[in-house]
Amino acid sequence: MSLSSLNITQEAQALNALFKFTASSVAPSLLLESFMTGVLCACVPMGSYMLWAKPLPFPRVPSISMLWIVLTTTITHWALSLRQLESTFSGRSLGSSVSSDVLFGAIDAVQFNKTDNSWHPQPGLVDIDEDYESYGLAWQYLLPLITETVLFGTCHASEILSISTNIC
Repeated sequence: MSLSSLNITQEAQALNALFKFTASSVAPSLLLESFMTGVLCACVPMGSYMLWAKPLPFPRVPSISMLWIVLTTTITHWALSLRQLESTFSGRSLGSSVSSDVLFGAIDAVQFNKTDNSWHPQPGLVDIDEDYESYGLAWQYLLPLITETVLFGTCHASEILSISTNIC
C-alpha cells in the first residue's frame, strides 16, 4: 500500500496509527519472543550435552537434531520479526518516509499566514506532530531493549541450569 496520494499530514496520521498498533501489539510479542530466544540459546547446548552424555533407551541424534532445528527456526523467525519491526519504524512497510522536519515545516506552512504574518494554531496538527515525534523518540530505545531482553533470557536460563545442576 502506497501513501503517495496523501498529503504530508495525512501520511503522518497513517504512520501514527501504524506506530500505535505496533506499540500495542507487535512490540510486546517481540519482547516475549526475544526472551524465549535467549532461553533457548542457553538451554539447547546444555540439553544437547545432557542427551549426549547420558545413556538413553532411544536414539540420541534425532532428539539433539530436533533441539537445534527448533533453535535455528526460532532465531530465524526472531530476526525476520526484528527486520519487519525496523521496516515499520522507518515507514517502508507503507511506502512512506516522513521526516519530522518535513512534517513540522508542512504544519508551520498551514498555521502561519505569510501575507499578514499571523499565526493560526491548529490543535489537531500540533497533536499529529507531537505524536509522530514521541513515537520516534520511543523507537530509539526499543532495539536496545530487545537486545537486552535476549541477554536477560540467556542469563536467566543459565542461572536456572546452574542451580539445577548443583541440586542434582
